[in-house]
Amino acid sequence: KYFLIDASSIAESIGNPLLANVVLMGVASGMGLLPLSLENLEIGVKKVLREKFWDVNIKAVKLGFKEGQKIAPAKADTKGNNS
Repeated sequence: KYFLIDASSIAESIGNPLLANVVLMGVASGMGLLPLSLENLEIGVKKVLREKFWDVNIKAVKLGFKEGQKIAPAKADTKGNNS
């Protein structure tokens, strides 16, 4: 299956088109394609990025996650594993 996700537009909506990859990570998790919960993605953002980048990256992940849930809502898990 193929899905069209306009990650660039989503990233632009929060002010930084370079965050499209972060949006797509959220989409994949929201669809249940990544074995990472939304909570774990947020923790990962905080572990690898400097604090000044946390808010915008977490927002990108959350927006992507919501988009992913729209495509495959039954598979998404905000707290546990997505397997």
